[in-house]
Amino acid sequence: VMPIPSAADCTAQLPMCCARDRVKITLLFRLAQPKLTQVNEGDAMQNVCRLCEGVTEQIFSVDQFPLFRCKDCGLEGLSPQPDDKTLAEIYSDKYFLGSQDSSSRHLMDKMKASTAELYLDLIKGQINTGAPRLIEIGCGGGDFLVVAKASGFSVAGLEISSSAVKSANEKLGEQVVIRSDLSDVDIGSMGTFDCCVLLDVLEHVRDPVTFLNRVRLLLNKNSICFIVTPSLDSWSARLLGRHWMEYKPEHLFYFNRKNIQNMLVDTGFGRPIVSSNWKILNLEYIDLHMQNFHVPIFSTLSKYFVKSLPKKWRHHNFGIVASGMNVMAFVE
Repeated sequence: VMPIPSAADCTAQLPMCCARDRVKITLLFRLAQPKLTQVNEGDAMQNVCRLCEGVTEQIFSVDQFPLFRCKDCGLEGLSPQPDDKTLAEIYSDKYFLGSQDSSSRHLMDKMKASTAELYLDLIKGQINTGAPRLIEIGCGGGDFLVVAKASGFSVAGLEISSSAVKSANEKLGEQVVIRSDLSDVDIGSMGTFDCCVLLDVLEHVRDPVTFLNRVRLLLNKNSICFIVTPSLDSWSARLLGRHWMEYKPEHLFYFNRKNIQNMLVDTGFGRPIVSSNWKILNLEYIDLHMQNFHVPIFSTLSKYFVKSLPKKWRHHNFGIVASGMNVMAFVE
């Protein structure tokens, strides 16, 4: 039997990837791993929905992985899920856009900072305490936490990469990011928080219910969990169908507004509020995404249209609702 590569083994083979992206690759690889090293039958969606126990049916395949949909709640999930070796191969040096050169990394950093400010405006509108405590799970090098701290939050983070933890704490000027996985961290020693942030993480998790139950333990009374994840109700999902750009083998589950609300209620959260996800992007980034994650017709049109534009237009940042949803869940 071939040994399953570890996250460290995977990222050690990525010499062309910038440090921040190596961190994110490590994070997603680790989040996708179950406590056992192999995917088991409990991870399947083949017969019964993982959320509502409704009957499921296969609708098509994402690459070679069958995608099943619950006939009752609409949850979609891969079954069987990709094994650890397959996920390690997916999270390669080409996976994260903007890592090719310093110029594109700078554009990515600027877009991410602007998007972070949008998210923090939403979060601050729901928190009524002074000096609120915020934790981001999978915080990488701490870029979001830096913006949150500048906005008045007392911040903390969980991250599994030692180099990322070091980088994040240096940026923040204090030792507030812990090297740990959510399943392993001593929650009792961390205290509780007013906000937990999960940005493009939940769709990569093998068992979202178990994960959210653990998140709930981090939060105190009158706190919130802010989630960003792809939405089956988005205009892009409805328009593109099976060619939706979010259908990727590394995305293990796909949610709609109703079932993610139900899942959050089942895991101890109350009054989930779902809204369309705005991101700050530019045309060059959108085209990079279209070329890396091919969408028939649209990718070809994007390639020739964006290349024909002046550089100033290609790099101009603007707000757009594409494929995601924001979910604000409360602990009362």
